[in-house]
Amino acid sequence: MSLAFVIYVNIIIAMKNRIYIKDLKEQVGKEVIIAGWVDVRRDQGKMVFFDMRDMTGKVQCVVLPSHAEATEKAKEIRPEWVLIITGMVNKRPAKNVKTGVLNGEVELEVTGIEILSKAIDLPFELNELVNLDTYLDNFPYKLRSDRTKDIFKMQSSILEAFRSSLRRQGFMEFMSPGIVGGDAEGGAAVFSVNYFNDYKAYLATSPQFYKQIMVGAFERSCTIAKVFRAEKSATTRHLSEITQMDLKWVLLKMKKK
Repeated sequence: MSLAFVIYVNIIIAMKNRIYIKDLKEQVGKEVIIAGWVDVRRDQGKMVFFDMRDMTGKVQCVVLPSHAEATEKAKEIRPEWVLIITGMVNKRPAKNVKTGVLNGEVELEVTGIEILSKAIDLPFELNELVNLDTYLDNFPYKLRSDRTKDIFKMQSSILEAFRSSLRRQGFMEFMSPGIVGGDAEGGAAVFSVNYFNDYKAYLATSPQFYKQIMVGAFERSCTIAKVFRAEKSATTRHLSEITQMDLKWVLLKMKKK
């Protein structure tokens, strides 16, 4: 049996018993396994502190000198390394409690560290404000910053609210085509594409035509569509590619004044 296979099996077993970081407060006094990314790391004398994050939140980890093997590995780790951590969930001393913060009342005493992946040192702090070129060139990393993640969370919440609200009102959601044979609005600048080298097609500028078709069958229709307009812009808002939340409702009963 190869060493690589043994390591792989151990990782599978560890991940099967993994606890999400948001649930650590329910595991006080127990040994747990978490997995995720190193958020920040700092040394304080003989102890090593670092924050771990996963999709659910963050927790402070502390490595004590009494855990010699874990201490050696902790001295090596850097931000954005991917780790599996084994440790004991302890309550923080009263003076160190952070009220109103996830896991502000607990910390993880690390007893074991498994390094899954290493990362190069970033040229900036993850949550540091940088110019637009640097932001876009390093977007896979900046995407992990709190501010950028909040943007995507807000976007997801808006889309979910749109969907759930209309679903409760009996709307039928459909997926409108992204490549069309002509401009639905007749006049908007369009992006043209070669369609199998024999025909000319266009990126959709609106789902309007398809909404009208759908209401004939379902009365109420809605879509979340990618639309494209070949319009130059010097503003902070660009119409060249947008996500459009659209709906159509026929036989709408209007209230009389």
